[in-house]
Amino acid sequence: KPNIFHKDPDVNMLHVFVLGESQPIEYGKKKLKYLPYNHQHEYFFLIGPPLLIPVYFQYQIIMTMIARHDWVDLAWALSYYARFFITYIPFYGILGTVIFLSFIRFLESH
Repeated sequence: KPNIFHKDPDVNMLHVFVLGESQPIEYGKKKLKYLPYNHQHEYFFLIGPPLLIPVYFQYQIIMTMIARHDWVDLAWALSYYARFFITYIPFYGILGTVIFLSFIRFLESH
C-alpha cells in the first residue's frame, strides 16, 4: 500500500530517515526510533546520497532474497561480489575496491 511506511518498500527506511513535515519532529521528540529525526535535515545530505545506493539498496536487496528464500539469486549475487573482489583487490586493495564498486553503482544509477 502506498504511503504506509511498513508496507511500501520504496519508503521503508524508518531506521535511517523519516519522511514528511511532522513525522520527523514527532519521532525525534518522542525518541521512538534510533536517530534524532528532528535533526535529520542537518545530516541528510552528508549520509543520505552517499550511503543510499551503495549500502542501503544492496543491503535491502540481499535481505529481500534471504526473506523470500531466493537462494539461487542470493548465490548469484554473492558470486558476483566474490568474483569482483577477487579480481580487483590485488589492484586497488580492499578500500579501493569498495570505493570502485560504489563508483560503478553510482554511474549505473545515473
